[in-house]
Order: sequence, then structure tokens, then C-alpha cells
Amino acid sequence: EITLFGRKKGTGESIWEIKKHIGVVSSDLQAQYHGKISAYDIVCSGFFDSIGLYRSCNSEQKRAAEESLKIMSAGNLLKKNFDQLSFGQRQLVLLARAMVKNPRLLILDEPCDGLDADNRKKLLGLCEFIGSRTSTRLIYVTHHEEEIPPCVDHVLKLHKGKIVGIPGDRA
Repeated sequence: EITLFGRKKGTGESIWEIKKHIGVVSSDLQAQYHGKISAYDIVCSGFFDSIGLYRSCNSEQKRAAEESLKIMSAGNLLKKNFDQLSFGQRQLVLLARAMVKNPRLLILDEPCDGLDADNRKKLLGLCEFIGSRTSTRLIYVTHHEEEIPPCVDHVLKLHKGKIVGIPGDRA
């Protein structure tokens, strides 16, 4: 039996009901945003799980989007176009987008891929904060074991599609 966020799978839940509990950050997500879209609008799109902003946010959502960017130390990026940001700044905006709805689960797929040392340190610090000080749980996917935040206490090691490490074993 599979239970997703307190509901037995197959009991009529929609993909949208499931997605509202999940935030996602990946380098691939950056490539999906084209054109002139502000960092603020990208964060707001997290409420609707859309690539682009096609609905208006209410005043509470607008405040949450601004606060999410501030928490990620990216409040100064609010009005900047996403395509004008550095790779590291874009990852911070995507993390703010993923966290804006206070998800129960945050999936981080190679979040440090392509980041310089400073942005990697900043992003990993934010991941540790989220995983250890909020109610959000992390799934952290990486090829670099040294990047796994300390708050991650179960690790599944794979090699060529086969399990090579005992789940939960960080050694």
C-alpha cells in the first residue's frame, strides 16, 4: 500500500492535490524559463506549479513570494529578469519558488550542479536550514556525496542502476 501525504494512493487524488505538497529544484528547471520573466513572477509561479505565471497571486501570496526571496538572501533580485541572473542566483530563485508554498517534501535534483564555491556553500546552507529547521523533508539527489546536507539521515547509493549502499548508511 502506498500513502501520499495521508491519503491512500488510488483513492481519487489528483496530480494537483499531490503537487501542492511538493517543491522541486533542479538545474533542468532553469532551462524551462524563457523570455522576460522576473524573479518575482517565477517565485509566484510556485503557487501554481506552472512554468511561467498565468494567474494572478492574491495579496497573501505576493507577500509570501517576497518573503521567500528574502529568506533565500535573494530579495534584491525581486524585479530582475531571470535571464539576466547568474546561474547561482537562478538556483536561489528556484529554491524560493519551491519553498513559497511551504511544501511537505522538497526534491532537490543536483541543485549544486554548475555552481561556484560561494553559491554552492550558500545553497547547501539553505538546504540544511530547510531540512533541519522546518517541517519540509528533503529528497536530495547528487553524484557528489560530500554535498549531502547533514540533515539527510537516509542515503541510498546507486551504481549503474543497482543498489550498492545500505539505505540509511552514510558511511
